[in-house]
Amino acid sequence: MADPAAGVGAAVGSGPEGDPELSRPALRFAGRVWAHHLPLDDPAVSPINGKLAGLPPVSLYSGTRDTLNADARRFARLARESGVEVDFHEAPDQLHAYPLYRIPEGRRARDEIVATIRGLAA
Repeated sequence: MADPAAGVGAAVGSGPEGDPELSRPALRFAGRVWAHHLPLDDPAVSPINGKLAGLPPVSLYSGTRDTLNADARRFARLARESGVEVDFHEAPDQLHAYPLYRIPEGRRARDEIVATIRGLAA
């Protein structure tokens, strides 16, 4: 899962400081654009606000410096409480989308993601 809150969740303001990729004002602006005419808490805008029961297993990656880390943690908790199998990976000192970077932590995350997908395809 790339971003269960689509950058519009209430937790956007409670994430860690120091993520140079995602500023809170930019996320809130993008969330309003994404929502268009819908309320920000509409599940179509922010799936974290929807019914999670019945989702297939979820692999979720977040860095502790990711502005959306609080949303990722919340989604993992809510999904587990709804009976969803969650494989949550929280990388110390990493930013949003760290699995995409050409760094050791990113490579490990990509390898895990590929292994998960291959396991599902087998």
